[in-house]
Amino acid sequence: MKKLSKELFISQIDRHRRDDCERYDTCLNIAAIADWKSFSCEGCGSYKYELKDSIDDFVFRSVECIFPPTVSIAIDSRTQKKLARQKKRQKEIHDGRTD
Repeated sequence: MKKLSKELFISQIDRHRRDDCERYDTCLNIAAIADWKSFSCEGCGSYKYELKDSIDDFVFRSVECIFPPTVSIAIDSRTQKKLARQKKRQKEIHDGRTD
């Protein structure tokens, strides 16, 4: 995954995104939290085909923001703190502790 400096045009999305990758949701979350304009999957060596056969699997991957050890992305310290806060909040919600 690489950060792009400008948003993609609709005609460019198929070339830049691999939404059939099991890591796509994680990358999408990272880009959103880091407030990137866009990102590209081109050249990513972590691509792994995913067969989306269950809504439960989709919900699990969407709720849990787990970063696989094979994905290496340079994230600044501010973004790392935001990710840690979000993960902590998700755990609190999962455990039933809401404020």
